[in-house]
Amino acid sequence: MAWQKVSEQSGVPVVIDAAAGFDTFHSGEASIVRDIPIVLSFHATKVFGVGEGGAILCRDSGLAERCHRALNFGFFGSRESHIEGINGKMSEYHAAVGLAELDGWPAKRSAFIRVAETYHRAAVLHGLGKRILVQRKSASSYALYFAESADAAWEASARLRSARLGFRLWYGVGVHREPAYREMRADPLPVTEDVAGRLIGLPVWVDMDDSTVNNVVAALAGEH
Repeated sequence: MAWQKVSEQSGVPVVIDAAAGFDTFHSGEASIVRDIPIVLSFHATKVFGVGEGGAILCRDSGLAERCHRALNFGFFGSRESHIEGINGKMSEYHAAVGLAELDGWPAKRSAFIRVAETYHRAAVLHGLGKRILVQRKSASSYALYFAESADAAWEASARLRSARLGFRLWYGVGVHREPAYREMRADPLPVTEDVAGRLIGLPVWVDMDDSTVNNVVAALAGEH
C-alpha cells in the first residue's frame, strides 16, 4: 500500500482516518495493511452509528495492544498503568446499541445503497451524473455535489436554500483558514482551497424517499 511506503521511507507514523468507512471494510472492499492503524467512527452521523465511539483496525498485534492500553488507563491484564492512558473505552450502553445495530445491519446497508442508487439515477436524468458523487457499492451516509467552480457552488447553495433543503459546504473554508488556525504557518494549499469552495454535502438519511432525493437534484439543476 502506498501509505506503507510513505511511512517506511519517511520514518513518520501514519494513521488513516477512515471515519466513514465501516462498510468498506466490513464488506471486504478495503484491506488492512500491516502496521498502519485505520480509525473508524461510530458517531450518529455514520451509517453504522451507536451514538459515539469507534474502532481501530490494525494487523500489528503490538500496536493493537498499545492502543488497547492507551484507551484503558494504561492497563493491560492488570490494574497497573505501565503507559500513560485515558478512559477511552466505549460505554456499555453504546456497545449494546452497536450489537443491536449489527442485528439490523443487512437491511440498513441495503437502504443506504438504495438512496445512493436513487441519487445516481436522478443525477443522470438531470444531467448531473458527473457532479453528484455517491457510493453505490457500499453503505454511505454521504452524497456530495462537486460544482464546476466556487461561484457555481454558491449558486447551487442559493437554489438549495430557496427550496428549503438542507446542505453544507463540506470542508468549509479549509482548516488553515479557520479562525483558530489562520495565523499559523502553512504551505500553499491550492487543491484544498479549490475543492473546499466547490464541494457541497447533500441530505442523506437511511429512509430517504425517492421524491425527496429528486427534489434535491431538481433544485441543483435549477428546476425549482
